[in-house]
Amino acid sequence: MLRALLLAGLGLLPSSAPAEGKAAAQNGAQELTAEQYHAGLRTLRGYLQKRGEDTETAERFISVMATSLPASETHRVPVTHDVFAAFLRYQAAWARKTRDSKNPKVAPARRQEEAARAAELKERFRTMASVSSPVFYRVFQAAVRDVRRASRRGGREYAGNSAVFFGDQVDNSYSHVDAGDVALENGDTAGAIAEADKALAENPANADAYVLRAGAEYERRDDASAVKDAQSALLLDPGNPQAQAILSLSGVDAGRAALAKAVAGGASLADDGRRQGLPTLGGTIGEEAAGDPVASRPPSPTPAVGALLSAEYTSRAVGAAKADARSSIDQLDRALTLNPRNASARSWRSAILNRIGDYASARASADLSLKGNPDDASAYFDKAYALAGERDAAGTLDALNRAARIDRAYQPLLDKALQIPKPEDMELVFGEWAASHQPEAPPSRRSGYPLPLLALGGIGGLLALGGVAQLFRKGR
Repeated sequence: MLRALLLAGLGLLPSSAPAEGKAAAQNGAQELTAEQYHAGLRTLRGYLQKRGEDTETAERFISVMATSLPASETHRVPVTHDVFAAFLRYQAAWARKTRDSKNPKVAPARRQEEAARAAELKERFRTMASVSSPVFYRVFQAAVRDVRRASRRGGREYAGNSAVFFGDQVDNSYSHVDAGDVALENGDTAGAIAEADKALAENPANADAYVLRAGAEYERRDDASAVKDAQSALLLDPGNPQAQAILSLSGVDAGRAALAKAVAGGASLADDGRRQGLPTLGGTIGEEAAGDPVASRPPSPTPAVGALLSAEYTSRAVGAAKADARSSIDQLDRALTLNPRNASARSWRSAILNRIGDYASARASADLSLKGNPDDASAYFDKAYALAGERDAAGTLDALNRAARIDRAYQPLLDKALQIPKPEDMELVFGEWAASHQPEAPPSRRSGYPLPLLALGGIGGLLALGGVAQLFRKGR
């Protein structure tokens, strides 16, 4: 009853009158408004909870679905009415099947009937979504995987019925992607490649499996294979940030002309997936896809790949700081896009901005670090340095005091800063301190230079840049 009311309220139920069949079909092919989409998700949240799903788990699932699908300028989201209706029917049937499968009072025949019905609706939804609303289908897959991954890595079991409900909603190839990503995280590149191979054997149109394999190959310095798999991933998922990063780090221009040339002759990959009835992201490799903002994409299903690529960008940024600080900052921005939890990249970004005199940006970067970790003493130091450059003596001392409370190693700097009579002289103290207190840089497994030499090169460049900035300010 609840499902029927929801579908009717959103105008998703098909008309039973023959004369209205054409109009109903046209309506079904239209995209939902953002209001309709979010209303449907709110009702689905309540429905799942009433069917025994854990509140936290259901909330996480709905949250990803709600935040990862951007609305257009016309306030519509990329999912058609008929696909969303199929999604709601599938979710309702799956939740009911999940609940009754654990209820001994439900007759076995009825459980079998509900399981068959749920499986039928699942396949119907997958087929429709892959053709009409591929972006929505990707968001759905990401939401399910995000719940599964958070539970597994959080070291806790699913609550309520969630072990069954979220255990097999995406096709089995994604279980291999999850296992391969964990293997890569543990340094097992061979295991990651083996799991990617298994995923692609089950679903040749699984772009994430290509990304996983490309990441493992890149880690093994097999650049030719990594580039080939990254290109295959981009055919299925144009704009995939990890695939683009692998091409960029491998020296391949991921632009429209270069990528089109690189994948010439391989365009049948996505078509093969469609012929098998498998979901693909479709689309074309062009400027619109390449410019897809990463912030609006669903969570990555291969975080270990993002982490290793992020570490590589960070390591390269440290080495680039001597020659071009702005280029170094750009690489750190890429590192943080691939892995927002990369504390080393965040710290280096703030440090470089401080030492070239861009204090406003350094302060903003430090504030972002503190938002993610309010007990980060080095971030308070970076903020204090930036405030000293902005001649905010009170703010400088407050940030330094907070740093010293967390880490007593900053107490000598605080004591020295308290003795500085002129605010404009305080930044010189920070420059001296920063020269001997560098952020930690992740080791590069691919660089031909030892990490200490990279770090020393970066430090020397930063000090030189800092000296130029100081001379420039004194000359004004």
